[in-house]
Amino acid sequence: MIRKIAFIINPKSGTDRNKSLQASIAAIFPTHIFETHIFFTEFAGHATGLAADCASKHFETVVAVGGDGTVNEVARGIINTGTSLGIVPKGSGNGLARTCNIPLHTEKALHLIAKGYVKNIDAGLANDELFLSNAGTGFDSYVAMQCRQKNARGLLMYIRTSVSAFTQYKSKSYTVTIDGKEYNQKAIMISVANGNEFGYGFKIAPTASNFDGKLDVMIIQPLNFFTAGRVSFYAWWGNLNKYSKVKHIAGKEIVIRSKQMADYQVDGDAREGSNELQIKILPKALNIIVQ
Repeated sequence: MIRKIAFIINPKSGTDRNKSLQASIAAIFPTHIFETHIFFTEFAGHATGLAADCASKHFETVVAVGGDGTVNEVARGIINTGTSLGIVPKGSGNGLARTCNIPLHTEKALHLIAKGYVKNIDAGLANDELFLSNAGTGFDSYVAMQCRQKNARGLLMYIRTSVSAFTQYKSKSYTVTIDGKEYNQKAIMISVANGNEFGYGFKIAPTASNFDGKLDVMIIQPLNFFTAGRVSFYAWWGNLNKYSKVKHIAGKEIVIRSKQMADYQVDGDAREGSNELQIKILPKALNIIVQ
């Protein structure tokens, strides 16, 4: 049986690289085995419509070629269908790809997709918006909003924006309800993680797994420059949950409330928020091609 596969490409990855990618697709997906279709996104949210159309036409796999934002958009179009998600990481952070051990090298990622080994992955909803890696509010969403306004991408720009934002940002008081149990906490940020990475190798929730049916809530208490440096150190080394300034609680339904809450982030993309953020797990809701 011929396997129908669609590649949805974010053209911001560059014209020359896209030509090389198309040549690799032709070489790795021979026509006697695969029927391949290539689409290029033209605007924000376009990938979701393209992916949904492919799912309705019973494509076996839809491949997101781009960063975490493109992956999120494609997943929105195929969630709870029989169509599988493939990933060719082309972003700067590539959080989900790193979490799921998907190769960052393009041809290796394509070979993995050709093999077609599929697992069921958990997803999450934050105020009814899909996320695969994490969602949250506080300093992370503030920085995400700053990056969006500057149209800034890449690790160096993210670090510069974070350092600048830290001098301006004030911790807030939150009420966090996790599976019915309430916690009152002043925090610089609250991250709800489905996978363990923010991206760039920064592990916000070291024990989180996309396959365990739960979410890991990381409540980070107010920090100064010294303790912020320690948080970064712990996160890079994958043991942030062991730091005394961090409260780690697992759950399935989370509600975050604060009169001071102005925004939140979903897979690193900033959203203007309300005073309440409702988050829940969607167990095994998405098929994904992994190692």
